[in-house]
Amino acid sequence: MCPARASGGSLVVVDFGLVCMVDLLLVEGAFCQFGLGGKVGSVSGEDVEVARRWREVLDTDDPEARAALLAPDVEWVVVSGKTLRGIDEVRKYYAGSGSGGPENLDVEFDPGELEDLGDGRVSAFNHQLYRWKETGELAYARRARIEYTIRAGKIVRYEAKLLEE
Repeated sequence: MCPARASGGSLVVVDFGLVCMVDLLLVEGAFCQFGLGGKVGSVSGEDVEVARRWREVLDTDDPEARAALLAPDVEWVVVSGKTLRGIDEVRKYYAGSGSGGPENLDVEFDPGELEDLGDGRVSAFNHQLYRWKETGELAYARRARIEYTIRAGKIVRYEAKLLEE
């Protein structure tokens, strides 16, 4: 709870969970800024930036840049449900064919918009199209929900879940 004195001298109590007012309040000499429907004290912009940078380095051939965004004990849950633990397992996954499709298919990938869920969680809904290399015909499509958990500027957890079409 954040007690603050309103201009009339009465005590106003604001719950830091769901914020439903827009105002700037003076709290015992410190400022608390409130956004409509937002979270107070969140570093969400930084969390979204970490997830955005992760997406960027996936398109590079730089495993060190990828590793720099991961916590040493990262937990990585892929769409199959398999859980990878630690940077080395995540590196092996992306170095092999685990992150792509079968060799006879081309993959078109729309990563979706990143959404700040608060409390260090960032999510996106992505869409993948798999096409036969020989003909270009659609083999199948799938959608997944991706959720990143970020602490101290590092991804500590990643989870990908397939969605029903």
